[in-house]
Amino acid sequence: MRKVFIVVALCLIINTCSCTASEISSSSNLGYNIQSSSSYGVIEDEILYPIYYPEVNMYGYENGKGVSILPPKYENARPFSEGMAAVYDGYRWGDINRDGVYVIKPQYGAYNVWGMQIVNPFVNGTAAVYLGNGNVNGFSDCPGPEEYALIDKSGNIVKYFDTLAPSWYGSEGGKVGEYHASLNGKGYLVDGQGNILKQEY
Repeated sequence: MRKVFIVVALCLIINTCSCTASEISSSSNLGYNIQSSSSYGVIEDEILYPIYYPEVNMYGYENGKGVSILPPKYENARPFSEGMAAVYDGYRWGDINRDGVYVIKPQYGAYNVWGMQIVNPFVNGTAAVYLGNGNVNGFSDCPGPEEYALIDKSGNIVKYFDTLAPSWYGSEGGKVGEYHASLNGKGYLVDGQGNILKQEY
C-alpha cells in the first residue's frame, strides 16, 4: 500500500517535507487548516486534499474517500480555499480551480516563514503574494519596492506593498483576513482590500 501524505496549506519546504493528518488539526494557529475553519468563510462541496505520490514524485488531489480527483502532475500543491488551490510547476506558483484548470497562471514566488515555504490562501476573495521568484520572508525581506501585492481571484493586483504578511501567522492572535504591510518606510495593519486599519510604525 503506497504511503501518502496529506499536505497542509501554507506549510513545508518544496519537495522536502510533508505534514500528517494529525498535524492538520494542530496547525490552525498558522492558518493551515483552511477548509475546516469557518473563519475563512470557505464552503466546499467536497474537500479535495493535496496528496504526495512518491512513485512519481508529484502531487495530485484526492477526496475524503481516497479517490483520485486530479492526477499527480504538480511539484507541490496546497489545499483549496474559496475554490482555488495554489500549485507549483517547478518554477513559479499559480492557482487552479477544482477541475485542475489554471485560473491564475504560475507567476509568483513563495514565503519562507520559520524555514517553511508558505503560499497564502485566498481569504474573502484576495490573497497575499510575492511577485518575484524564489522564497522570501514577507515580514522583513524587501527585495525591491512594491514586490508584494494583494491579488483578487483573477490574478489582478488589488494593491502593491514593500512587505506583506498575514497577521494571523504564529501566536500573535491576529485576525484572519488582516495583514501586516509596509510601504515607503511606514508599517500598517491592512485588510484584504489593502485598506489601512491602523499605522503600526
